[in-house]
Amino acid sequence: PNLLGGIVTLSAIGNRAETENWGADLYRSEPPATEETKLKAVPYFAWDNREPGEMLVWLREG
Repeated sequence: PNLLGGIVTLSAIGNRAETENWGADLYRSEPPATEETKLKAVPYFAWDNREPGEMLVWLREG
C-alpha cells in the first residue's frame, strides 16, 4: 500500500533460468537449470519512479 502511492502490483513464484555456467555460448543442446524465485510485476508507467534497475518486459512461456 505504500509503494508509489498505493499502485497495484502482482506477486508470484516463478522459475528463473540459471545461465551463469553458459559462458559466451548463445545456444545449448540442453535446457538451462532453473531455480524458484519470487517476482513482483510493477505497472510499466510506474517502473522508472525509483532508482535505476533491471527490468524485463516479457515472460517466456515454458
